[in-house]
Amino acid sequence: MVQAIRNYIDFLARSGEDNISELKEYCTEDIHFRDPFNDVHQVAHFVAIMEESYETLSDVSFEIIEEFWSENAAVIKWHFYFRMKPDAERETITGLSEIRSDGEKVSAHLDYWDSGERIYARIPVLGFFVRQVRKRVSAGLDAN
Repeated sequence: MVQAIRNYIDFLARSGEDNISELKEYCTEDIHFRDPFNDVHQVAHFVAIMEESYETLSDVSFEIIEEFWSENAAVIKWHFYFRMKPDAERETITGLSEIRSDGEKVSAHLDYWDSGERIYARIPVLGFFVRQVRKRVSAGLDAN
């Protein structure tokens, strides 16, 4: 286990609007951060993305469910909780993050989660098309 990754994961679990700028202390200057909406290679951009999440969403929290380790990397399974508006229903996104280290700091954080189901399918009109595409490519064996 790489201590830099352990420290980073521990930070993610306790991160919040008031301390998210500390993220830069755990990451290389050229960290590669990717999620379904962003793909950046600078720590300043990564911090800005995270700060914007806390500014635009309400009741944000991050829960780490499982960790899988190799010599210089980890994969974490997580729940991301939020409200789109302060009075909206609390929502959850479940995903995985691949985290890599250069030995000193985290050099990559690559997120994998279903933006189609959690975001696009809920947008009027666009959601209809997302559901139609899913239906068309599905084997039709869903438990629903």
